Amino acid sequence: MTTWFEESFSRLKGQKIINIQGLTKRSAEVVITFETGCMVLNHVQDCCEDVYLEDFEGDPTDLVGKVLVSAEETSEIEYSDNWLEKWTFYSIRTTGGDLWLRWAGSSNGYYSVAVDTHWQPNKKPSRPEEELMP
Repeated sequence: MTTWFEESFSRLKGQKIINIQGLTKRSAEVVITFETGCMVLNHVQDCCEDVYLEDFEGDPTDLVGKVLVSAEETSEIEYSDNWLEKWTFYSIRTTGGDLWLRWAGSSNGYYSVAVDTHWQPNKKPSRPEEELMP
């Protein structure tokens, strides 16, 4: 089954990665910037859950300026004593290297521990003078 993340990234195949931000342990947000916009991975805190970037492997500088080849999302869930733990894994392959992300989430089972992924396209100026504004 294809996830929304994989579907979104499949549309980005062939595009260059311009920048990657937020790759620190316990980060709440990772932003991967492409030529046409940004893919944002994060979690909006609701109440009593904890979701964060647990770990990553790969050198992000190996991906900058390289072309996206593929991206994959998988997850594992454990329930124990009224507690939910979820690990979400992202594998991003480029022509220059790979990046693997592991997100961790935990809650009492009532609150979502999903990693949210959304696309933010580059804003094109509506008037030529906007191009000159910082």
